[in-house]
Amino acid sequence: ETPDADRSPTTTANVSNAKKLKLVGAADTGPGRMTEEHTVRFNFRNFEGFFQRRGEYVTTQSLPCHGHEFWLQIYPRGTYASSQDREYVSIFLCAKDVEALFTIRIPSANGFRNSKQLRISSEGGFGWHDYVLRDHVLDPRSNCLVDGVLSIEVDIMVELNHFKWSPKDTMRQDMLKMFETGNDATADISFSLQDETVVHAHLAILEARAPVLAAIAKDHGKGAAVPIDDVDPVTFRQLLRYAYGGEVPGDEELKRGER
Repeated sequence: ETPDADRSPTTTANVSNAKKLKLVGAADTGPGRMTEEHTVRFNFRNFEGFFQRRGEYVTTQSLPCHGHEFWLQIYPRGTYASSQDREYVSIFLCAKDVEALFTIRIPSANGFRNSKQLRISSEGGFGWHDYVLRDHVLDPRSNCLVDGVLSIEVDIMVELNHFKWSPKDTMRQDMLKMFETGNDATADISFSLQDETVVHAHLAILEARAPVLAAIAKDHGKGAAVPIDDVDPVTFRQLLRYAYGGEVPGDEELKRGER
């Protein structure tokens, strides 16, 4: 079964180490300004049913954090480098070309927390070969599994030199606002509806998104509103909102349009 991953903002829990954990792949990067701490959560459903043998892993989907993509590789029965005396669960955080300080923990259990400033510069990832005993994860008394789900939370801070800013996408809202606020001064075409209201629009938008309406408007000529006599006003407005912002009406709006 393929694990799935859920992103969930949480606060950091104060938990203690249950055992000394084995860290691999640490590199000192020196002092640097870091972003604030954000948390991502990976949920492994039906963990007990994972069929992987020692040395075999499953990979989660990637989750965005601080402008980078992070994902987990988990070895349900340990790596070849894990201790041989017992069966361990190995966990590695993966990313590309980023320096980060991160903490991995099992939020439902008491313990299993560790952090270290690591350089993640390839898809190999950094983490622990002996993160937690598999028997402990499967023991109901440990609370590691909740309804069969192993949840792993990762608190991440990224060095600001590696922080990638991406602007918020507001195109849909902006396009719908353009339609909603259209008037004689800002729009170049208009439609007269059955309820005697006038709806303004922009020919360039309709030529790209609703070419039939654009052709009707151009054939009607400039200045006068194009009469729309055979379409319900609610339905026609919904059509224009879809043309401008890709907005799909809900069931109630569709029912009103049918009436």
